[in-house]
Amino acid sequence: MVVLVAQSLEPVDQSTGVVVNLLLIGYPVVLLGVALTSYWLAGRALAPVEAIRSRVAQVQGTAGLDARVPVPDGDDEITRLAVTMNAMLERLQVGSERQRRFVGDASHELRSPLATIRAAHEIAALHSDSADLSATSHDVLAELDRLDHLVNDLLLLARADEHGLRFRAADVDLEDLLIHEADRLRRSGALQVIVTAPPVRVQGDPVQLARVLRNLADNAARHANGQVDLRLRAEGAHAMIEVEDDGPGIPQADRERVF
Repeated sequence: MVVLVAQSLEPVDQSTGVVVNLLLIGYPVVLLGVALTSYWLAGRALAPVEAIRSRVAQVQGTAGLDARVPVPDGDDEITRLAVTMNAMLERLQVGSERQRRFVGDASHELRSPLATIRAAHEIAALHSDSADLSATSHDVLAELDRLDHLVNDLLLLARADEHGLRFRAADVDLEDLLIHEADRLRRSGALQVIVTAPPVRVQGDPVQLARVLRNLADNAARHANGQVDLRLRAEGAHAMIEVEDDGPGIPQADRERVF
């Protein structure tokens, strides 16, 4: 026996039509609302990043390095990024100030021997009859040696920044370096140079050690009233070199910056 049952599908079609109409109208509205909400939330979350970007964009060259980016509250990645950016700006500011001081000091050091050479020649030209050409030549040569040392130091700094300094280890007799510097100081002026240098040998770069000692000796001779002491001694496995002059010395407040 076969039973056939039939029922109209019109209610189902009506329900499907209502749902389709609701989806056609509501889905774009819901999608737009979700998009706007997501955009607002993303913009709110990334607002600190935009503030950091705009503040960093204001830094032009060395100008504006004293600016600091705003640090948002909290301890998330954006906060740590702001703290890192402020630390980087501080390092750049310190480096820029140090570079400006160095350029000013180097310009002053280069201008001083040039002014001395110019003055010596002008005096010799104005008083050609009474000028001591031998003394003038000695002074000019001394200032030219000073200029040569300054230029070599600047070239050394440039090479060190670009390629670094290569270390050449060798046996170095430090007493020979001190005696050589003492002889050089005695020839270059009317200084009394006292050397205390027992035999001390170290492993090091003789060129760089000689450069360090010459820089210290030149500085002592420049500021001494009349005497420079060069002392060498061994302290256990280390060697100690002391360069001392009888000048006014470096003020306590400037020692950390100078050295």
